[in-house]
Amino acid sequence: MTVGAILFVSFVILLCIGLPVSISMGASSLLALIAGNHPLEMLPLQVVGGTKSFILLAIPLFILAGNIMNRGGITKRIFDFATALVGWIPGGLAQVNVMASIIFAGISGTAVADQAGLGLIEMQSMTEAGYDEKFAAGITLASSIIGPIIPPSVPFILHSYLSGVSTAKLFAAGIIPGLFIAFLLMFYCYRVAVTGKVQCPAPERFSFARLVKSFKNSYLAVLA
Repeated sequence: MTVGAILFVSFVILLCIGLPVSISMGASSLLALIAGNHPLEMLPLQVVGGTKSFILLAIPLFILAGNIMNRGGITKRIFDFATALVGWIPGGLAQVNVMASIIFAGISGTAVADQAGLGLIEMQSMTEAGYDEKFAAGITLASSIIGPIIPPSVPFILHSYLSGVSTAKLFAAGIIPGLFIAFLLMFYCYRVAVTGKVQCPAPERFSFARLVKSFKNSYLAVLA
């Protein structure tokens, strides 16, 4: 059996018996080193070497920033700004859900951070307002995929690191597709609300004063 096969098979077996991914990766890598007659000193060197990469360090830091914003109430301010911006469109909070994900995508760069941060606020707000729970969950999950597409995208950063492709070019390539996905989601919310396929509460009236006030409270996060 080749070293690659040992690495793959041992990793899958360790996952199947219920070990965490991090332990499975470390143990399978150790087995591959032993099977390939490589010096075991390489393992700690590779681990320490990985922490020296500024690109890879950006991944947990983006997620950390999203969690800090959630704990500090900044995500609630973003949601309030999105409500004032698009909450008057048919679909109401479903439109807000998508718009808030667009804004938060430019901060976190991951779908997981979007779901863990804004997702909780979005689900709670929609269900309390009378939206169907399945519809609220579907829109929340669908809008969270905007996070890995609109810059700064963590998958783009990782792809750039592994392939050597320009990070700036990857970021530029993700803007239009991300906004197009958001547009389609917002159009879908509009259609199901207008046609009555999903029972959506009547949207709030547009208030310019509320928009200005919510922007003042959230502009630092929005412009970040």
